[in-house]
Amino acid sequence: MATAREVNENNIEDKLAFNQHQLIIGTMLGDGCLLQSRNRKKARLQIRHSIKHSAYVLWKYQILKNLVKTKPRVDFHNNSFYFRTRFKTCLKQICDLFYKNRTKIVPDNINSLLVSPIALTTWLMDDGNGYKNYSGFRISTYGFNLSENIKLQKCLDQNFGLRTSICHDSKGHQLLILSESSQLLNTITKPFQITCMKYKFFRLTP
Repeated sequence: MATAREVNENNIEDKLAFNQHQLIIGTMLGDGCLLQSRNRKKARLQIRHSIKHSAYVLWKYQILKNLVKTKPRVDFHNNSFYFRTRFKTCLKQICDLFYKNRTKIVPDNINSLLVSPIALTTWLMDDGNGYKNYSGFRISTYGFNLSENIKLQKCLDQNFGLRTSICHDSKGHQLLILSESSQLLNTITKPFQITCMKYKFFRLTP
């Protein structure tokens, strides 16, 4: 028999608006974490960033607000600001795409998932950074293997027209958006750049 809490949560529409879906896709390529329910039929999203980026957390919260029960809170233990969504079936579907054997992966159909400026900008605000003496832009994709980086490289080219290279060092592989694409990247992402995250884009052409 369902508890009152379960009935309440099931009454909330279990589908995502386009911007919600795209924000979650960008977040999952970056710092986002999806946690499955005990029966593995639903999942919830956890958003967590440094306290100094609390405005960024609040921006994500405003977009996902109807999926969230408790407002963002401070975790003084690790100096972070975070919130979690409710457990939802629609989030379990995304969870199944982004995890294999409890390891985060790049889905084979990433080209049909990462399709909008809000998704791209969210990913870059999570895991991107400009170089001090170079107008290119690096994305910390060390958590993904070479073949997954190639998937992302093709996606950035086909969906956004961004030229990239894959760099390798002792940590693994990461993507570099080339300087020739910096102006285009700035045009795509500027409308969604949150003030506290603009430092990541400081070398891009205005």
